[in-house]
Amino acid sequence: MCKNRKINLKENPGGIKKIIMQFINIGNIEMPFIFTQTNMKQSEFIAIQGIMNLNHGKKDERSVKTLMSRYENQILKMYNHMQKKPVERSEKEYLEICDQYINAYQDILHVKPDKIRQTPMKLTHLGWAYKNNTITLNKYLMYMNEDIIQHVICHEMCHIFTLNYCDTFKHDDNFYGIFREFYTEEEEKAILSN
Repeated sequence: MCKNRKINLKENPGGIKKIIMQFINIGNIEMPFIFTQTNMKQSEFIAIQGIMNLNHGKKDERSVKTLMSRYENQILKMYNHMQKKPVERSEKEYLEICDQYINAYQDILHVKPDKIRQTPMKLTHLGWAYKNNTITLNKYLMYMNEDIIQHVICHEMCHIFTLNYCDTFKHDDNFYGIFREFYTEEEEKAILSN
């Protein structure tokens, strides 16, 4: 999986205990990845200037391997988004695209969110569905390709569907049973790595 081209640096200020750089293959993309061990409680992924970074929190009991596996899709999203130039469109054009897909999935799934919000969020979260039948879309989707916007809206609408018809709100068999009707795993990975 990894070509282990290591760079070890001495202890740094700011709570960083160890730095290792490796080239990691995720989704058939070899990306430079810096692993740091910190005194933070939780771990976090960061993407800057074409380099991925995992700050592994000292108190986070999950292994690096577990974190990398669990967040593979988010890592691909972050890496690919920072490699692309933003799409130029007006806010009006973006909202029209959102409305088009929200209306289409409402008709197909026979569900309607009570509220849809546009909020600036970290790029690790492009959308969020809530148990109160609300969807929040990351306002920065405005600068992303339309297929990503459609994918995020479909994903969140499937959460609203499972909330209304299956009384569940997890990424479980009910969710993937409906979501995979729209996107196979391969199609989803292609969109996120495109």
